[in-house]
Amino acid sequence: MSMLGKHQSEETKRKIGLANAIRGLGRKASAETKMKMSLARKDRQLSIETRQKMSLARKGKPPWSFGKHLSEETRKKISASLMGHPSTSKGHSEETRRKLSIKAKARARSAYFNKDGKGYNWKGGKKATAKKQYVRRRELKFHPINTYFDGSEAHHIDKEHVMFIPKEIHRTWHSQNKPASMEKINTKVYCWVLGVI
Repeated sequence: MSMLGKHQSEETKRKIGLANAIRGLGRKASAETKMKMSLARKDRQLSIETRQKMSLARKGKPPWSFGKHLSEETRKKISASLMGHPSTSKGHSEETRRKLSIKAKARARSAYFNKDGKGYNWKGGKKATAKKQYVRRRELKFHPINTYFDGSEAHHIDKEHVMFIPKEIHRTWHSQNKPASMEKINTKVYCWVLGVI
């Protein structure tokens, strides 16, 4: 008799679940069965929709380990299984240490170098960078809008016009090559002119 289109009651589902649980008590899968189950699950990829459903189903629920504490015996077993593991002890071989050292040095080196392969940690790096900055500044015009006053610094509101503003405002990082940074500091300048700050 087909069950197509039919739905079982919650009581029936509970009884079936209980019967299956009792039937499976004490049974252990053979090594061959375990291997088959493992192979069946390998390379199995869930769809994005399924992942989203699983995520929503878990939201707001505490993790399975919440409020649970491992026994002293279980802790000792875990500790014994991790003994000598590279991640928990000084178990790296000399070859592995050498490779890790090379990678770490490469990361540290790349942090100081620009796209051209030149940076502050190469000979003459600071001088070359300062020279480039000086050349860029020479390209800017100098048409002052207001006059100098004590505690002020000249600020280019664009590539031609300069306004003398308080040092504490001018010390905000900005660059003519970064429009967002110029907009940010110019907003502060306009607020200062209007007396808002």
